[in-house]
Amino acid sequence: MMATISLSFENTLLELCYEKLTGTLFIASESNRSGQVVINNGSLIGLNYCGLNTQEAFNCLIESQNLRCSFTPDLLFPVSEALQPEAALDLLETIGYSEKMDEDEDEPDPIPEAVAEAPETNTVIYRGQKVERKVEKQTPKPEPKKSGLVYRGQVVS
Repeated sequence: MMATISLSFENTLLELCYEKLTGTLFIASESNRSGQVVINNGSLIGLNYCGLNTQEAFNCLIESQNLRCSFTPDLLFPVSEALQPEAALDLLETIGYSEKMDEDEDEPDPIPEAVAEAPETNTVIYRGQKVERKVEKQTPKPEPKKSGLVYRGQVVS
């Protein structure tokens, strides 16, 4: 879903959270300022915008008009300040988010396999393109055997 989303920022963010998606919402303002909102399983992880702290950046994005948004699934962009779950929920509630309480979801979500194990591929953004790199597992190299000290052709220990 790399295409530009035409909904407002609030509606886009709410839709992504309700659908329990994981990824990064890239934002570009009319004045060509960029920002990122990182979402993991529908919960807000953090956001970057104009070097502001999280609360100020969120308020600035809400007040902004004509934002262009594109969502890249499964890419967790690094954020300068990670949000606590309660703080993230408070921010989302200011734009009308309400947590749906299902009786089936009493137990916590299991840790995804991608987080539990080291990935074999690493997704990075290079010059605006999503690129996957293969991660090679590094095995320790065996130490070469040290030969004894040689003096005048004789091995001395």
